[in-house]
Formats: sequence, structure tokens, C-alpha cells
Amino acid sequence: MKKTMRKIEKDFSVYKDFVQTYEYRSKSASRYVKCLFINAYNHLFSGYLLSQKGLKTQCFNSLRMGLESEWIGIYLDKEIELAMHWAFGTGREESIRSQLLRLENPSALREILGNTKRIKIKNRNDIYKALSDASHTKLASITVYAGEVECIPIGGLRGEANIKKILESVQLVQKFALVEIEEQLEYKFSETEWSFNRTDLLCISNSGYSFDNGNVEPHISSQGHPGSDPIQALALLDMIRKGGLE
Repeated sequence: MKKTMRKIEKDFSVYKDFVQTYEYRSKSASRYVKCLFINAYNHLFSGYLLSQKGLKTQCFNSLRMGLESEWIGIYLDKEIELAMHWAFGTGREESIRSQLLRLENPSALREILGNTKRIKIKNRNDIYKALSDASHTKLASITVYAGEVECIPIGGLRGEANIKKILESVQLVQKFALVEIEEQLEYKFSETEWSFNRTDLLCISNSGYSFDNGNVEPHISSQGHPGSDPIQALALLDMIRKGGLE
């Protein structure tokens, strides 16, 4: 666990250096676009602090919001005129207004950033959906399976194994955020060519499907499909084993 924490803290140091040295092409809006990256850092760092307390759901929510803030910052870095309208509320034309509205739509935002060498639109969709599913209020986000389905305790999950798994999620999202900046803003943070692997999302989803070839695909989201969460099946088995409905 300490090894994972050291890696996370190293990545945070790298991200902090980026934020502190970041310079936007438009001086008028630079301080406000920079605020987006600071906000992204703060959300990701909040997720790290929450993970250490075992507050899994709250951690994932912070990580998701951190990515949203960074994505807006990246897009406005490339669109100087739009950044001015975003910062100063001067976009009255319908074309500008529609662009600003897209920034408020997480789905549209993930799409307008496009595909890069290492991060594709579908990768953003997957990590966002996994974080959303794990932080929205549902049985899977408020319980844990420990021989039976139990509430996440007051104050958060206990035990090194549980904390380590949440820390791995923080590490994954932080790495994803750094690579987005590398790819989109042409920064170079490390010599390692990290690339997204969908199976890494298992640390967030905590569930998946096993195939005959040995591959496991993460169960990303049950949104729009009530009853499809694996934790619900486990809760049902618990109830049956204990004698059914009371």
C-alpha cells in the first residue's frame, strides 16, 4: 500500500508542477483557465485523501469531477476566443452559446476532445461511466461484500486490502489525467508510455464478466438496467440463505 501511495504522491507532484508553470496563450483569460486545472488538482487530491479514509463513494465522485474540470481546461486551452466568452460571460451569439452549453454536458465534452494516440473517446466514456456508477447512490455504491452484503461502515471502509483497492483507483485516474495533458497539450511528464487498459477499471467497478478465453471485462455501469448490478444478486442470495423475505 505504501508503494502505491508513493507513486500517487509522485504523480501529484508532477501535476502540481504543471499547474504552477502553466501559461495560457491569452493573458486576459489565463488566470481563469488556470483555475480549472487547479480545481482539477484539488478534486483529484481530495479523492486521494478520501481514499485513505476508506470513503470509496466520495472518493470516486471527487475523481470524476476532477476529470471534468481538466477536460474543460484542455478544451479552452485550444479555443482562445471561447475561453474569453466562458470567463467573461460575453457569448451572446447562438453559435457561441451552443459551444458553451456543450461544455456543461459531460458526454459532449468527452467527445469534442477527440481521439489521441493513447486516449480515445471511448476510453473517456468508460472511465467516466465507471466512476459515475460507483459514486451514484445505489446498492453497489453504499455496500461492500465481506462474506455477505454489508453497509459501508460509518467513517469508511476498514482494512488495508480495501484501502489499497481504492488507492489503485486514484492512481489510475491520476495517470489518466496526466496522459490527457501530455497528449492534448504536448507536455512530457515521464519516459513511460502509459496507455489505457479497460481491464484496469476493475479497481473501480469491483465486478466484471469472465470469458472462456480467460479475459475479464469490467462491469462498467448498470444505468438504465435496474437489477443488473452483481451486488444485488449477492444480496438476493444472502436473503434466500437466511430464509427469504421476512
